[in-house]
Amino acid sequence: MKNLAEKLYTINKPKIPDLQDGSANTIEEFYDKFIEPLLPNVAQVIKWHKILKWYVKQPNTVLGFRTGNEKGKLRRGWETVTNDGYSFFYTDNFFAHYFYKLACDTDYKVNKNEFKYLMTTKIFPVRISFHMGTDKDPHEKEYASFNIHGKNPGINTSGYKLAHIIDAGQNYCIDGKSYGISWIINKYFPLGTENDWMDKNNPNKHCRKLQIRDKDKTHARKFAEMSFLRMVHPMNYFLSPKSPNRSNVIYNKYNINNCKKK
Repeated sequence: MKNLAEKLYTINKPKIPDLQDGSANTIEEFYDKFIEPLLPNVAQVIKWHKILKWYVKQPNTVLGFRTGNEKGKLRRGWETVTNDGYSFFYTDNFFAHYFYKLACDTDYKVNKNEFKYLMTTKIFPVRISFHMGTDKDPHEKEYASFNIHGKNPGINTSGYKLAHIIDAGQNYCIDGKSYGISWIINKYFPLGTENDWMDKNNPNKHCRKLQIRDKDKTHARKFAEMSFLRMVHPMNYFLSPKSPNRSNVIYNKYNINNCKKK
């Protein structure tokens, strides 16, 4: 049986079945025919639930935010080290694709210490390689400290979209108040400028240090943990048919427009 590192190198196997043409007359029928057969393995979900809940509470851990993708401000895979004993990176939904596939497959050993090691040593992929880099953001790849060259688990190329149940971008509640990810990022984890990541003493190393005020540390850490868990936890998403927005994406129509609840 593979360890987690070996599994990540073969994350595209076994292949996710291609989306087929289909239809459903009710929401219940759509769930039974389409959603349920593609849900992750229950035993694996439970294992990853325990690991992820343990992991976010660890000292010197690495967390991630599904943000930082504004035009001209791509920061995906860039490292920020806080003064509160943890670091973080910005990414997008592709990072969650790995956890969906890991929760589906059973051909590897789930180990919490190996997961922490792969995250803290920046071996665990935070991006799919062929989606990186644009002319408008020439430093996106150059400044990345984390592994941005991961193999594609195959969700998008099989015709699916990973749909979150609890939105990773809004409705974060602390002390009876609700906040959106934009407010959280602006207050605690600002995107900054490219120069923030430049090390004048070592031009080959790109890392930013962020000072979080003592009075903000508790809330900032809670938001960081919540955001990370919402993004990657396999209990918080399912596969849905993907819109045909790229020429290289397999897409078959699935008629759910007329679905009505019984």
